[in-house]
Amino acid sequence: MSAVPPSPRAPRRPRARGSAALAVLLVAVLAAVAAVAAVAAVTVADGRGVARPRCAGAAARVPGHPCANRALRTVAAPSPEDALLVPDEPCTVVLPEADPDPCLFGRPPGRPAAATVALLGDSHASHWRAALAVAAARSGWQGVSLTKSSCPFSYASARVAPEARVPCHDHNRAVVAYLTAHPEIRTVVVSAHAGARVLHPAGASPFATKIAGYHAAWAALPASVRRIVVLHDMPIHPLRTAGCVDAAVAAGRPPGTTCAVRRRGALLPDAEAIAAARSGDPRLRVVDLTPFVCDAARCFPVVGGVLVNKDTDHLTRAFSASLGPYLLEALRPLVAPG
Repeated sequence: MSAVPPSPRAPRRPRARGSAALAVLLVAVLAAVAAVAAVAAVTVADGRGVARPRCAGAAARVPGHPCANRALRTVAAPSPEDALLVPDEPCTVVLPEADPDPCLFGRPPGRPAAATVALLGDSHASHWRAALAVAAARSGWQGVSLTKSSCPFSYASARVAPEARVPCHDHNRAVVAYLTAHPEIRTVVVSAHAGARVLHPAGASPFATKIAGYHAAWAALPASVRRIVVLHDMPIHPLRTAGCVDAAVAAGRPPGTTCAVRRRGALLPDAEAIAAARSGDPRLRVVDLTPFVCDAARCFPVVGGVLVNKDTDHLTRAFSASLGPYLLEALRPLVAPG
């Protein structure tokens, strides 16, 4: 079925999220990695024609089939400083004053969509947009981003400033209304910051309150949503990791292993994933890609020469995109055709 129909009112001129200048910076950073790895074969790693060195990013830690490229051993791209300047994957806003403000990505212009997939949640959902854009481009899916920073898709009250709490409630209800008005969206992908806090009644467990909030939000989704895919949150890294990575690269040491952190402290219990596992809703599935950044004991800040996090807890756009082919493998059998 075709992409999401336009609103009855004439939309304003679409604008792209993300800065063109910063996009150029990202391309330059990846080009630098490619130059370092000139001795290795370069292949197209995603559906958008982006060439990457062999074994770059998530490809280095494919479960059961790890890949090594010596040219990337002491590389970390982008650098921790540059990573902070690169926004999440761009998308095109079609209703800039609406709530939610749907932002489109994935399917090449002029081609019918094989399916339409919505991305819901807070900034820990937004950082997956680069991976989902790769999966969508390869599969001909239309992606619709309906995310809002600090607002997980939950009916629990986030422990945020009071002036931000009501907008989160309103946003999540607007998301449900939007999905109800667009029954061609049959698959939603959700993710949220595992460390986010919620308000809870006296005597109630904060964790149980979070789980109940997710269950309530999913129950509110229309029957036209046939699949709810929960992406397990990724590990956090302490602030000192950025300095460690810079020092390791400058000294010619492998930053991934030199600056690795204990898995136990880096991977927080993910209430959203646990809520999905406990739910009896047959629409729910959990996709866990943490093996691409962690082993049984450690989590790595650099994988395959690509910096994993741009700050303590958000994926870099480059590493998120490198996860795209593997996210597609997990999603392909789950995405309901439109």
